[in-house]
Amino acid sequence: MEETRVKGQGFRGIIAAVESQHGKGALERARAAMDPDVRLDGIVASGWYPMSWYRELHRAAAIAIPGVPDLAFELGKEAMRKDLRGVYRFILSILGPDRSFSHAERVLSTYFEGARFEVVERRPDGLTARFFELRGMDDACWNDLLGGTTIVAEAPAGRGGRLR
Repeated sequence: MEETRVKGQGFRGIIAAVESQHGKGALERARAAMDPDVRLDGIVASGWYPMSWYRELHRAAAIAIPGVPDLAFELGKEAMRKDLRGVYRFILSILGPDRSFSHAERVLSTYFEGARFEVVERRPDGLTARFFELRGMDDACWNDLLGGTTIVAEAPAGRGGRLR
């Protein structure tokens, strides 16, 4: 079965997070550590790219930024935080966590082609969710996704939504 493809915006968000959180030098080291067949400079936000390239981006970031616990999770959080600026954050604050997650599958599929999301259980303190059709993800990719999803859960009016 073919791997899921990742939207260019996802790559651009992680690249920006590496630089904003760890500096231009870290980004340069990550680029130097990447497989030469992966061409980050040509990535456009609206394009679709192989999951293998996304794994490679996270692998190179981990080499360039050693010893940072939960690096992929933190990069995913920062990337989503930047994606949810302005009007998107305002909309989430109006919707609240319960209603914002009812649209999560649509949002998820804008980053991961064909991805699906299902809320399994809703509780006052958070929710339990299941992700589907995310083929080819490694631990770093999953942690990135969980970091970004955490920001979506926390965004509505600063309510500390928890994800399981």
